[in-house]
Amino acid sequence: MLSCYSILGGYAYKVIKRWKDERLQEKLIEMFSSNNYKDLNKDNKNCVCKKLSIMATSDNAEEQIDTFLEGFYWIPQGIADSKFSNYFNAFLEHSELGESIWNIMYTADELEKSEEDVGKWLNICSKLYVSDKVHLVTFYYIVLNDDLMTYGELYKVINGILASELPKNELIDDIHYLLYYLDFNTAMNVILALFKMPSKKHYDLIRSIIYQDEILFSDRLNDYIDRVIKTPEYKLEELEHDIENEVIYEEMPFSEAAIEYNEEAMEYLDNNSGVKSITLVKKPVSKKRDKYKI
Repeated sequence: MLSCYSILGGYAYKVIKRWKDERLQEKLIEMFSSNNYKDLNKDNKNCVCKKLSIMATSDNAEEQIDTFLEGFYWIPQGIADSKFSNYFNAFLEHSELGESIWNIMYTADELEKSEEDVGKWLNICSKLYVSDKVHLVTFYYIVLNDDLMTYGELYKVINGILASELPKNELIDDIHYLLYYLDFNTAMNVILALFKMPSKKHYDLIRSIIYQDEILFSDRLNDYIDRVIKTPEYKLEELEHDIENEVIYEEMPFSEAAIEYNEEAMEYLDNNSGVKSITLVKKPVSKKRDKYKI
């Protein structure tokens, strides 16, 4: 460890000593020896050391350091000098995002978004990731969506996500999907309807069909969603069965129908004259629809 002191310097040595686990000490020595650390200016090096010292006192220190190092080794080389400081500070503040934070930065750069656009959403993004394992880049494709910003709908969508009791990872995936595949007005109608789902079972039924092209691109998509919302929860399975299946009639002798479908057979007998045991009757059976019924 004395050789480590002479090679890395006193500050780094003190940081390493705060970690009692030898495995983590070795990881930190490796990090302090890396070009990613050596290439930082003095201020950024000090910020890294302070961050690591704080982590050493946390309850889940081992998990935190592993995630931190994952992101640290992915520090991009191509970030412009004018952006690096802000991006690096964002990484230090939200190191729990690991390497994913750099994917967010890349996404923002590709969409030509400002550092302000990136920074103001990171707190929300971080909380959603920690609490709901939300896919980070998918979330950023929503908050950096030009149409949502242009038409002033962004805060409505984000507030709807935060207020919803539905699983936020599923909800965010669905919102991104709808914005990508539908025209903006149609997508917004569906998204706002998702926020109105009376229960998780209602939402699951909607999810089961919005990924069906024949429904998603149907001119009756909103009619279907309205029907689901208005259906009591205890009738949702019946509705789903009705949507996916149609009733057809197959002929069979009355004598067999009386055994297998007694109620239907007796009703037929009551309403038809001249019926014999060999008379062919029609029994209702469910058959998978070729197309969904709305």
